[in-house]
Amino acid sequence: MSGASIVIDIDDAEISAAIQRVIDAGLDPQPLWDDIGASMVVSTQQRFLAEKDPQYRFWKRHAPSTKRRRGPFATILRLANILFRSITHNVLGAGGVEWGTNVRYGAVHQLGHTFQRMTSRRIVTYAKNRRDTWRFAKKSSRAKSRQDRLVQVPAHSITIPARPYLGINADDRALVASKVEAYLARAAEGSK
Repeated sequence: MSGASIVIDIDDAEISAAIQRVIDAGLDPQPLWDDIGASMVVSTQQRFLAEKDPQYRFWKRHAPSTKRRRGPFATILRLANILFRSITHNVLGAGGVEWGTNVRYGAVHQLGHTFQRMTSRRIVTYAKNRRDTWRFAKKSSRAKSRQDRLVQVPAHSITIPARPYLGINADDRALVASKVEAYLARAAEGSK
């Protein structure tokens, strides 16, 4: 995946032993990895809907300026659902499965980032309001008093807080273990 990828090695002796039993039994582990990957995608998307990280902690709330712009009921990381819909998985042959996103800004939201903006010059549109004071206006404003002014925007930084969405938790580990056991049970029934 070219966007954001995080390598998480499941260092769980029980799961590793169960997967080793699949390999020792001569079974093809790819369908199992595909099932596990699909389950991890669903788990990640459920965390998106709950706005929680893998350890069940709520994500940092919107800044007041974002709340004013988007409204008090705006969802976090789901303005257009692009990141949410991009979560997918990829089976790595017999070696495992990866899940994540190919969206370029996926890593910024997972890990957080501070962007440094340099001083710049912009054209800003103003118009007089009913109180006869100059206020910001949309470029499409048809007010007779509309004026464009060249302004200098000082250097500043924009911080995007980390809102982890990729990862596994205790419930995911239990789900993976149950999927491995169910796969072994189905394989045992099929060989009888």
